[in-house]
Order: sequence, then structure tokens, then C-alpha cells
Amino acid sequence: MMIDIKERLFDGGLHHDLQDKYDAAGILMGLCVLQNGKIPQFIPEEMLQELVKGPSLSPCVKNLQAGFQKTGVLQLLEKLPQLLHLFRPSVVAAVPNFTKIIQLLSPQFAEEGTNTRKYQKEVHNAFIRYAREVAAGRRGTSKITLTLGHILQFVCGTDEEPCLGFAKLPEIHFVEVDQSFLPTANTCVNILYLAPHCN
Repeated sequence: MMIDIKERLFDGGLHHDLQDKYDAAGILMGLCVLQNGKIPQFIPEEMLQELVKGPSLSPCVKNLQAGFQKTGVLQLLEKLPQLLHLFRPSVVAAVPNFTKIIQLLSPQFAEEGTNTRKYQKEVHNAFIRYAREVAAGRRGTSKITLTLGHILQFVCGTDEEPCLGFAKLPEIHFVEVDQSFLPTANTCVNILYLAPHCN
């Protein structure tokens, strides 16, 4: 949703022919902020200042203000302007590193000493090797190089950790399968399913 808003309404400057869409965009962006979703970090700095500090001559910014106001985010930014830094792009915070991904995705192993745990450890070690390869930029296709953000997006539906952290911490669960050993995920509950080969 945020990517679509960014591409349609913000890339290449404000689109005055779509000025009525900025109200809905402000509501959606405000809801993302309130629900610990991905914070829109594509609003230009001068527009951020215009949003918070006062009346704007641009109908697009006025409508965006109205949308933010309907969710209460505008009032929050006016009262606590230091929160504006959340809307500014931050390269460091946006890029998950290898250590952070491994810490976030905690494995739920079987009881110590069982054969099941031995197989689970083997597949978890294979996952760690794969994540190292991704972190080094050695995985992908001819068109795209995979990043650790892609792994996180596969598991959680977002390519970065939310500002307030995950409400439900991501986990790795191990499942027995008959045919496919491909990993699957449930983004609603932030679970990556890995299939150990037990034969």
C-alpha cells in the first residue's frame, strides 16, 4: 500500500491532478503509524515541515494534513515534533543485518537429546548458511539480488522491523513433510516453517 502511495502521489513531486487522493493517503499513512506498520519515509522534508508547522498553499498538502488529522497523527506531531525523525529516511535502521535476522527468527527446537532436534539443528544450520549467503549478496536471480529484508518480508510481511518492534516475535518452527522441503511462512503470526529431512 505504501509503495503504491509513494509511486502515485509522491514520486516526481506532488500531483495536483490527484489532489483529492491525498486525504485518503493521509488516513492510510496515519493508520500505518498508529498500528506499528511501516512508517512512510518518502515525504520530502519541506512537506513534512509544512504539514506540522502551519497552513499550506498547496491543496495536496492541505488534504494530506486533513487525512493525518483524522487519525490524530497530525495532532501528535504538532505536540511532539521530535517524532518527525521517524518520517525521515534512515539507512541504518532500515537495513536488517545478519545478526539481527538470526536473533529475530528464534527457532523452536524439540527436546534436547532427541533425533528430531538433531535434524532440526541441521536444517537450522542450513538456513543460517543461506542467510549468510544472502547477506553477502550471493543469492538471487539475474534481475534481483536477494537481501535480508527479503527474508524478513517472506516471514513477516515487512522488510524491516517496525519502529516499536514486532507485536508477535518471529519464530522458526519445524514441520514434518512428505514431499516438499521448501520453506513456507505464515505472515499473520510471523512464523517460518522449515522442514527437516528425517530419513
